[in-house]
Amino acid sequence: IAANWYVDKQAVGNSTGTDWTNAWTSLAQIAWPAINGGDTIYISGGTSGITYNEALEIGKSGSSNASITIRVGQDARHNSKVTLVAIGFHAHHWITINGALSDSFAAPTNILGLRTMTNNIGIYCDHTNGPGMYMTSPTGIKVYWVGVERALRGSGAEAHGIWANMTSRDATDYNEIKYCWINNVDDDGIHWIG
Repeated sequence: IAANWYVDKQAVGNSTGTDWTNAWTSLAQIAWPAINGGDTIYISGGTSGITYNEALEIGKSGSSNASITIRVGQDARHNSKVTLVAIGFHAHHWITINGALSDSFAAPTNILGLRTMTNNIGIYCDHTNGPGMYMTSPTGIKVYWVGVERALRGSGAEAHGIWANMTSRDATDYNEIKYCWINNVDDDGIHWIG
């Protein structure tokens, strides 16, 4: 049975991640061994936005028939913008990041409406020291409604919005990136190697 898990920097409970009251208070607290394919991890943006001064480091893979999903909170007390440092998929597979504030938002259909897309982006990687999102030989990675702002080189060698090493990819990798906003990065918006 798929489970829901919760991260909220403002939670005051026992940090078990089982509900909003007892949510993990940092991304580093996520108990990846307890997460299974089909589970969803909700990250709270509170009522006016919450900044987590850390990267989301994915610690487990889902499976082809049961991805692990990470979403911005969907109820009224948790569905504002979440700001992270970066998202590291590493070599984990079958992960969906869905930053949509609303699933009923109508995506723009032409270039003139492109900027309105940011009205529904609820997860941002902001002011990274290197890539905003990075992955190695990804399979089944889905990234929707995520923004990358200010990926800066700093002491890092490269600063791409999304960096992926695809040199050992399969013929079909099932990866998908949609409705993302990548802005003000020092290197490529998307750097897909291989």
